[in-house]
Amino acid sequence: MTSVIAAEAARAALRALPEGTHHGDHPAPLERMVVPCRFEEIAERWQTSRVVDRLVEEADEDEVKLPPRRIDRGADGVREALESLGIFFRMRDGRVNIPDVFRVGYGLGRKGGVKPIR
Repeated sequence: MTSVIAAEAARAALRALPEGTHHGDHPAPLERMVVPCRFEEIAERWQTSRVVDRLVEEADEDEVKLPPRRIDRGADGVREALESLGIFFRMRDGRVNIPDVFRVGYGLGRKGGVKPIR
């Protein structure tokens, strides 16, 4: 029952992101990752899947109403945007963590955490 409630809360949180904030399929390359993790691991998956390149292309073609503010800084700029939205936060040791409400919605894992939506 708890996981059903958590899954619905995750869906609601994703729907509540500011209008024009594009997240589309961009979290997909992070599926099954376990957080907290080093940002370099996230950036590597984004690079392999061309996430930042596609965001730049979509912003250039006006397909995104509100592209990340610092998209010109690449993966670091996207990370900063996600931190400002409260989707990512840095831990004291520098690793990236994601609140359960977003982590579950995006299909990411965490040792001992609520199971992600599949």
